[in-house]
Amino acid sequence: MLSLPDLDVHEVRRDRPIQERGKCARAAQPARTQAECARLRDGRDVRIRQTSTADLDALRAFFAALSPETLRLRFLFPLREVPESTLREFTMTDDRTRVALVAEPWNAATDQRPKLIAEARYIRIGASDSAELALVVADGWRRVGLGTLLMRALLRHARNAALRSLCGDALTENTAIQGLLRSFGARISSYPVSDTVHLCVKITGTGT
Repeated sequence: MLSLPDLDVHEVRRDRPIQERGKCARAAQPARTQAECARLRDGRDVRIRQTSTADLDALRAFFAALSPETLRLRFLFPLREVPESTLREFTMTDDRTRVALVAEPWNAATDQRPKLIAEARYIRIGASDSAELALVVADGWRRVGLGTLLMRALLRHARNAALRSLCGDALTENTAIQGLLRSFGARISSYPVSDTVHLCVKITGTGT
C-alpha cells in the first residue's frame, strides 16, 4: 500500500516544528493535531499535520485528483475511485494505533485551508509492536523531499507509540518507494510468485 513514483531521495532540509514558524503557528487547526511547516527543495512551503474527521471532503478530492497509475501504485491494483467507506475510515484516527498525516501547500498570507497534496498513515497490527504503513504524494509534488518529510514525521509518531517497525507492501515496479524506504534502512523481501515486495523499517534511536 505504498506509492511514490518518480522520487528523488536526495537530502532535504529537515522539517521544523510549527512553533518555529510564527505565521504558520497562528493558523486554525483541528483539535488534537500537531502541525509542522517546512520548505521543500523547490522553494515551496508545506504544512504537515494530523488528519481529522473534518478532512473527509479534502481526502475525497485528493484521491480523485490522483492519476490512475498513482492510484494503482497506492492500492496495489487498478481503482477508478476510492470507496466512500474507505475514505471515512481514513479519517478515523488516534495517537497510537491509527495515525494519519496529510500535507498541504502552506501560504502564510491566508488562513484558508488549501487542498491536500500528500497523505501518509500507519495502523498498528493487532497488539503487536509493528504497524502497516501507507504513503502517497500527489502528482506535481514529487522529487522535492515531501515523501522524506512524511516518513520522518510518521517515524516520530511511531516511536512515541512504542512501535518497533513500520511495514508495507509495494508493487515490484515501484522502485521509487523502495528507494525512499531504503534511505531509512528498510529491509525488503519478496513474496513467492507475486508482483509485490514487503518493506520494513525498524524504529530505533531517539530521532530521525
